[in-house]
Amino acid sequence: MKTISTVAAVSVLASLAGSANAAIVFLGSFGGFDYYRNDTPQTYLNSRATALLPSGSYPGGGFLTSINSLAEKNFILGVVPFNLGVHWIGFSAEGSADPANNPVYKWDDGSPVTYTNWGGGNPVLGNAARIYASLNWNGGGEWSNLENTGSPFGLKPSIYKVIPSPGAAAALGLAGLLAFRRRRA
Repeated sequence: MKTISTVAAVSVLASLAGSANAAIVFLGSFGGFDYYRNDTPQTYLNSRATALLPSGSYPGGGFLTSINSLAEKNFILGVVPFNLGVHWIGFSAEGSADPANNPVYKWDDGSPVTYTNWGGGNPVLGNAARIYASLNWNGGGEWSNLENTGSPFGLKPSIYKVIPSPGAAAALGLAGLLAFRRRRA
């Protein structure tokens, strides 16, 4: 996974103190990652910066989620109540030479693009500001591209993906081992 530059992160983080990540909830684990939902509607860029901040039981250090397979998309659809609406994911065309007509989308965490699930007619072309991906367009987990502000539909909640800390993984492994030993005894 790539690291967001410290200068960019610090400049955005200063404006996000506290309330932007007060509603972060753990969703579950899949493929070696922990997933969280931030229910606070934000811009894409603020959501991406907020993923770095620890808050309560949220460890911070995450990214807006990448979705690298149908199985991962199905996991997310199984744990996120989409009656809450469309959510930001970490897929953007920032840095594309011609984002309005030929956007090149990349995952914010640096993972390779191995899976996409654009909804019909998406990504929408002709608007160089509409370069940030959202999940659950038309229900069912399809993607659409929106402006940083969520325009034309407004601010969005987001989904974060975090590599669990070695200490947390070890604690989970120890708890599993103890539970297994109790069952055998």
